[in-house]
Amino acid sequence: MSNLKNPPNVVPKRKVVRLAGQQIGEKESLSKDIDTQSTADLEFMLREITIEETAQQIKLDNPPTRSIVDNRENKPLKYVRRKTETQFGSALDKAVIKAVERSLAKAITKTTDVETGKLSSIRSQWNWIFIPAGAGKGATGKPINPLRLKAFPQGARLILMPKLDYVGIVNQYVHASDGKGFMAMAVAPLKRSTLLKNYSISVGFTNRFKIKSKIIDKQGTPFISITARRKTRSKRRK
Repeated sequence: MSNLKNPPNVVPKRKVVRLAGQQIGEKESLSKDIDTQSTADLEFMLREITIEETAQQIKLDNPPTRSIVDNRENKPLKYVRRKTETQFGSALDKAVIKAVERSLAKAITKTTDVETGKLSSIRSQWNWIFIPAGAGKGATGKPINPLRLKAFPQGARLILMPKLDYVGIVNQYVHASDGKGFMAMAVAPLKRSTLLKNYSISVGFTNRFKIKSKIIDKQGTPFISITARRKTRSKRRK
């Protein structure tokens, strides 16, 4: 916890007046140096508030992902003069994961004939893939349980993709008959939901996650992508 009650005293409480090397008196110098003290106080407050807010976010498993001081990323906080900006990862809301899974299962059940039930069994027949921030354009990530993911920083992605090789083909059939595939149907209401106001969600198709199969699917493997919207804490000297 920072101590905002003890700002630095850069103005001397008194000024010694000397004549020919001899002290002849002293006087207060606050009126002359008040601008210096005010500037030091503001810079002190900027540093301490930034430190305190960052510590609070770390306790919430929401660590900073980027720190900018006076519009410079490589400037130490102790030299701040006008502004600090800290970007934090988003603490992943587990309700978002459950909402995505429910919406996808509902869209599949509504638009397809149930034979084995595997397609709509999201937990057993689909994978959540986590791709960390800065992993690079060709990164494939790793399977995870998203309910155990504590921090979801800006730039990271969660991908929901099928284990079954025929999902893309079925999604195309639904699109041809209904004008929209079940993947897009699942995402549409979520984009309007306040539950996902801190996230971006979309549907994509890629060969990066293509499942080895004899089925020819030129579109590639369909997936749902979730990213955290940018969150910042910015403090500026008035």
